Amino acid sequence: MAQKTISNFNINTTKLFKLYVRFDEYGTLTVKDISADTATLYLKENEDDDYGDAKFTKVGDCASEGATGYIIFLIEPADTEELTPDKYFCRVRLERISGAKYILIDQEIMVGA
Repeated sequence: MAQKTISNFNINTTKLFKLYVRFDEYGTLTVKDISADTATLYLKENEDDDYGDAKFTKVGDCASEGATGYIIFLIEPADTEELTPDKYFCRVRLERISGAKYILIDQEIMVGA
């Protein structure tokens, strides 16, 4: 449904993640307009932590290139001020305007100094 991974990154640096989302409709991968949807990246200490307990939350830009299936996450130095270097559980969730929710990324990443 989306690219498989988000790469590690360092605190106080700028990092751009661009995810390409396609939907599986009866065995055919289809691009849909997601420009009105909301994508959120969460960094949690543990996989089972609630979204509200995430150490880092960033809403992606679905509007700019969502018509062609892209979500853009731009993480800037100021966004990471509260993070400490560590291993985090990363989850990216897409909420469609219809209310349907999809987990696009579910992985561990390292945030360095």
